[in-house]
Amino acid sequence: MKAIPTEYKGIFFRSKLEASYAKTLDELKIVWVYEHNGYDIRGVKYLPDFWLPEIRTFLEVKGPFIPGAEKARDLAVVLNPEEEVWFPNVLVVIGNELGELRLADDDSHVSLAVCERCKGYWFMPDTGSYACRNCGIYDGDHHIIRTFDILTLSQLQV
Repeated sequence: MKAIPTEYKGIFFRSKLEASYAKTLDELKIVWVYEHNGYDIRGVKYLPDFWLPEIRTFLEVKGPFIPGAEKARDLAVVLNPEEEVWFPNVLVVIGNELGELRLADDDSHVSLAVCERCKGYWFMPDTGSYACRNCGIYDGDHHIIRTFDILTLSQLQV
């Protein structure tokens, strides 16, 4: 299926799915930058879809049967030394057309969490730390108000 270029907030996205993720992030008040910075990873050019600066996360959006997840996986490995697996400095997350979220480096599930202290959202890997990526609080999981296993993607009129 061919991607449908879509405009949202004056930005032209390569696909309607990317624009839907942008709208969803706006509704959640997660700051994002579209195609912020490109990388050259072992001679392969890669431009992640979204940079979420306040929660130090790259979000790559992939529709069905769209190749390219290996580039996100390679970026995660380059940005995070192995000793940082519990609380990586930068997360690289892949979201699909159903709103399912996975870590790029090991394909494990990621939830969207809400912090009681700062009320901010962040992506929380099931295999990592429960520390809030916004304010840094960590008290086991007591500061987590709620988690979402799947994002409900906002629909755009085209």
